[in-house]
Amino acid sequence: MIPEETLSLIYAGAMAMDALSARFFGWLFNKFGIKVLMLSTLISAPFAILIFTVTVRWALFLGVALLGGEGGMGAQKSILKAAVSSIVPKHSRSSGFGIFQTAFGVCWFLGSWLMGVLYAVSPALLVTFSAVMQLAAIPFFWLSDRAHGFPQG
Repeated sequence: MIPEETLSLIYAGAMAMDALSARFFGWLFNKFGIKVLMLSTLISAPFAILIFTVTVRWALFLGVALLGGEGGMGAQKSILKAAVSSIVPKHSRSSGFGIFQTAFGVCWFLGSWLMGVLYAVSPALLVTFSAVMQLAAIPFFWLSDRAHGFPQG
């Protein structure tokens, strides 16, 4: 669908979306709390559908934008770290961040490994797993919001 030599430019575009959205979603988190992460996760859930199953360029670019901005990277980097800071007492933050980053990294690795296996079996399984896991995270964000009373605006 696209020339191989342009893949690095597409990745750079995803990273640009990551940078822009991290600032934007961090600002929204300060105003509305973790509800912003629920919304961004919902919006980004179809990224894998657009990247792996739709065969038109605009869908690929939209999927990459959703992955870089809304879904995986931009919103998560800014909001999840701010949420950890809100939950963990000041005197325990270094341990809290260590535990969070360890769990996040292990889960990211295992999910990426499983997605690679699923892609080898069937791209449709990869797409389904990706969308279902993102949507499954939303209730946990909601429960965290209710349990910890994040900023409401």
